[in-house]
Amino acid sequence: RPVRGGAVLRHLRSAARNLRLRIGEALRLRISDIRSEEKLLYIRSSKGRKDWRVPLSARMLEMLREYYLAYKPTDFLFEGQQGGQYSA
Repeated sequence: RPVRGGAVLRHLRSAARNLRLRIGEALRLRISDIRSEEKLLYIRSSKGRKDWRVPLSARMLEMLREYYLAYKPTDFLFEGQQGGQYSA
């Protein structure tokens, strides 16, 4: 398993920037929010406590898959070194 710290933050910033998410929204992403078949990402409890969907490009979906295979998060997409939700 690769060392997490800096690499996780790079992926987090890249995902937030490419998907136009706030950092808090990206930190709350769960693996179950990624719908590969539909090529959608579900954002829950966004600003105004609203849920919305973001289309996933093939490139972004591939980046998320590579990240998942490298770091094997269990619940949240971006987890801290001890597991659980990554805190900013």
